[in-house]
Amino acid sequence: MKAAWHFEITVTDGQVSVYEYQGKDAQVLMNNGEESWAYDPAFWQWLAHKIEYDGEPISFVVLSDGDDIAPPDDAFNLAPQNACYQPVPSGCIMLAFPALSDDVDVVHERSVHNVLPPVKKGTLQDFFVSQTREYQHEQ
Repeated sequence: MKAAWHFEITVTDGQVSVYEYQGKDAQVLMNNGEESWAYDPAFWQWLAHKIEYDGEPISFVVLSDGDDIAPPDDAFNLAPQNACYQPVPSGCIMLAFPALSDDVDVVHERSVHNVLPPVKKGTLQDFFVSQTREYQHEQ
């Protein structure tokens, strides 16, 4: 049986980014090649489609600077346990689905060396990241 999927979703300044945790590593899920994009109420349907969700156990942690963003009731088969692997930024609230148990620390040591913060569109960093991806794609 496959271990439960775990996702940590950050919503700040109206932008959403999603980290999928597998074992000790995390990766950013992209939407149309973007690591962060404008939050849309259809986000949960997008996520289910993106991961080809088929009823496997799943857990979410949402870090948000504002709105209470929760998955639709009965849309996902929630795992029996949950954990949070990212530090909660100041000014953000943390929502966990299912709720974190009392014996789980809010932040665990976990390798996220391959996870970069989302790149803001139109910045110099965005230009260099896109150039690097083009170069890597050509190889």
